[in-house]
Amino acid sequence: MSRRLEPPSTGLRLAQGALVVGLLFAAVSVYWGLGGTWLADTVGGSIAKAALAGNTGVMLAIWAAVALKLVAAVLPLLAVRRLSSGVWNRNLWVLAWIEAAILTLYGLVLTASGLLLQAGVISRPPPPITARWPGTPTSGTPGF
Repeated sequence: MSRRLEPPSTGLRLAQGALVVGLLFAAVSVYWGLGGTWLADTVGGSIAKAALAGNTGVMLAIWAAVALKLVAAVLPLLAVRRLSSGVWNRNLWVLAWIEAAILTLYGLVLTASGLLLQAGVISRPPPPITARWPGTPTSGTPGF
């Protein structure tokens, strides 16, 4: 029989906050998986187009992301709810620390690349060239 030990109130509140935020992120992916288009352009041009076209591989990736986001949302709450089983607690803490490291590195990469882009250290890639019919007017270029 396992006996629950009460987690510290601060840790529990933070884990509950992580659960709410994680569920919100998962909800957006569920919305996309069901065919929604709001904020789909934030993912990336070709991926968003493939998702909107109903590409099976992209749809599977979306639903896999939903599953991972749900697990990641619940994990902090499980980690602070200690059971009397030391092995279970240790495994949950290891998984929670791995999750924290991955999310922290992900945030650092996105933040650093955004700051480097704004500072002009790196440049935005040029837009893709799209095929045009000869004679189609473009912004200041001759019709060829």
